[in-house]
Amino acid sequence: MRYFNMAVSQPGQGLPWFTIVGYVDDQLIAYYDSNTRRTVPGVPWMEKVVQYEPGYWDRQSQMFQGNEAVFRVDLETLRTRYNQSHGVPAPLSFSTLCSPTKAPNPDGGHQTSLQDCRCEEGCLRSPRSPSPQ
Repeated sequence: MRYFNMAVSQPGQGLPWFTIVGYVDDQLIAYYDSNTRRTVPGVPWMEKVVQYEPGYWDRQSQMFQGNEAVFRVDLETLRTRYNQSHGVPAPLSFSTLCSPTKAPNPDGGHQTSLQDCRCEEGCLRSPRSPSPQ
């Protein structure tokens, strides 16, 4: 299972600036974007998860809204580092790959969280190089 977090500084009209997609093998299992701010199942069998874990999609949405907030700050940091605070900025895109981990809950169960996030090679794209500081 892998989750990809992607952000762009200048999305096309009507497109989200932030998106998360979750995959098992090559199958899309979950989708979140900054326009809807909701996580939705990507395949019919993932719709059934609420039978076993009520509130699952709400919890996923809350977690991904947190990721969205972090990426908003990250994009601002990148704009500053790429000296794009004034004028018409060049588009930036940023993505990470996250693997879920399970942590024990006090009640004896497990909580899945997205840990081990890393910037894969080529995860930051901009037509400009960073300006010297």
